[in-house]
Amino acid sequence: MEKTLKKQGKEIAGVIMEPIELGHGILPKEGYMKAVRELTEKYNVLLIFDEVKTLFRVGLSGAQGYLKVTPDLFVCSKAMGGGLPISAYGGKKEVVELISQGKVPAMGTYNANPLSLAGAMANIEVLEKDGGKAYEHMYRIGEKLMKGIGKIFEELNVKAIVKGLPCQFVTCFTEMSADEINNYRDWSKAAGSAPEKGEKFRIELLQRGVFCSYPDWHLSTVHSDSDVEKTLKAVEDSLQM
Repeated sequence: MEKTLKKQGKEIAGVIMEPIELGHGILPKEGYMKAVRELTEKYNVLLIFDEVKTLFRVGLSGAQGYLKVTPDLFVCSKAMGGGLPISAYGGKKEVVELISQGKVPAMGTYNANPLSLAGAMANIEVLEKDGGKAYEHMYRIGEKLMKGIGKIFEELNVKAIVKGLPCQFVTCFTEMSADEINNYRDWSKAAGSAPEKGEKFRIELLQRGVFCSYPDWHLSTVHSDSDVEKTLKAVEDSLQM
């Protein structure tokens, strides 16, 4: 990246990236995003975060809050609406105000849709309540589920990994270790080794009342300890078939 920015920085308007690859359970290595932020500032290039999956799922401040790196622009969607379709963008005042000044166009078919906005506002109010205790709960039970699945894999001698954040993580049947999967190329290699096992596992879970969009597992603020216990039992039974 540094070589590219040094050579072509004046031709590059911005660097857009997923700060956390949530769908594959991949977090950036320590210091990576801060280094990216420093490089984009050095070469006067906008840093844009794709937080469609991460904002309001990872936390109220999304991946940028989790990683403590502030982009110039970001886009969000999905969890923001609490089940209703919505997307939004935001960023630093000096960048975003170019739109209100009419210097940069921003158009859309459903801008300010009242139903979606009402749903998003109600959703965010719930997530903000009591200082974000909903997230504390979700992360606690998510970690319990992750550790539980990992323990079952180990006890049954199943070659598989559990990787990601407690709010959303992945499982994958592979000979690779979780530490060996650090980017989408690594993930493609791991996920492509035994796709039929993953599909069979998903169907076995479904027959036991657990819907998992394998390889992804999504936690919700309303999931309970009882739900985790039932899920772990379903995981164990499914793997023994």
